[in-house]
Amino acid sequence: MEIIKGISVNRGMAAGKILKFSSDPFKEETLLQKLSREFHDLELRDIGRIKVLRNSLHKKTAGRVNIETEIKSFKQVLKRSKRELIAARKKLSRDINKKFSEIIDFQILALKDTNIYKRTIDLIKDYGISSYLAVSIIFNERIELLRKNDKNKLKNRAYDLVDLYNRLVSGLIPADLVENKFESGEQEDGLILVARKMYPTDLALIDLKKIKGIVIERQNIESHTSILIKSLNIPYIIKIDIPAVDIKNGQAAILDGYNGKLILRPDKAHLKKFLQFQRSEDTKRSIKINKNNKVPALLATVNTLEEARSAAAMNVEGIGLFRSELSFLNGDIGLSLVKQSNAYREILELFPDRPV
Repeated sequence: MEIIKGISVNRGMAAGKILKFSSDPFKEETLLQKLSREFHDLELRDIGRIKVLRNSLHKKTAGRVNIETEIKSFKQVLKRSKRELIAARKKLSRDINKKFSEIIDFQILALKDTNIYKRTIDLIKDYGISSYLAVSIIFNERIELLRKNDKNKLKNRAYDLVDLYNRLVSGLIPADLVENKFESGEQEDGLILVARKMYPTDLALIDLKKIKGIVIERQNIESHTSILIKSLNIPYIIKIDIPAVDIKNGQAAILDGYNGKLILRPDKAHLKKFLQFQRSEDTKRSIKINKNNKVPALLATVNTLEEARSAAAMNVEGIGLFRSELSFLNGDIGLSLVKQSNAYREILELFPDRPV
């Protein structure tokens, strides 16, 4: 048995097999991959020596690429990335919450940025470098500007740009150099996801219904990724005290979100504790208060469609009050009669034979 300590973000307990995930786009470290790995890793300091890259490093690659081919590859990966991001936005809106779609919208807007587009092509033409290296240089400039800002919202945008950068370079480097997202095996039920880092669109690659808990070695509590995961209402811990790479894929584990612990290969005592917790939770979900031989219904007050979904998942006996005006204000439903009708229909379907 091994106990790994971290910082709890979401409370709760879960048991299952470890599923390793990698957000790093590279398998190996060649000269250029090492360079881009620095762009990928926001926690390194003093990165992005743009002048050195432009005046020195490009000489190592000059004349080795076909400029027309590189520009064509860059344009193709932009189109493909846009399609993938639209699909990711749709999945995250369905599986988590529509209000988080703006995280993906920012990346789609960045793809349309004419300054990024033009300067990347200019770098390829002027220095004879690969589209992969040109994208790395341009994105590093933007990431550094956002990182230096004191506002947390803009710092989070830096992570979103790294997320987009990873997607672009994964399409620009040779396929045999692209890192597999999942270490091995299929995504079976009852999994505890373990990663070194994760970015918002990484969640779109995962069947979230099969994930019982998440552990990320290097993640901030205020990051967009953490905000998304917190809304899943599953145990979640960050900043664990050993490298995620040292945790073996497929081994049994218990995630204790109350105490910020990941227990690998749990012994009988910890398994017993988890089973007791599980029974306690089952009792809470099934308990009814009896008074004067009457059983009052436990009805929920919900503000959004997403809260109605959460209430249904917790076996609430119905909806007592749906504050639909809040859904108009935050844009969940809007003024469209079709959207309103679909939302109300879904709520009724969530609570068949239960009062709404």
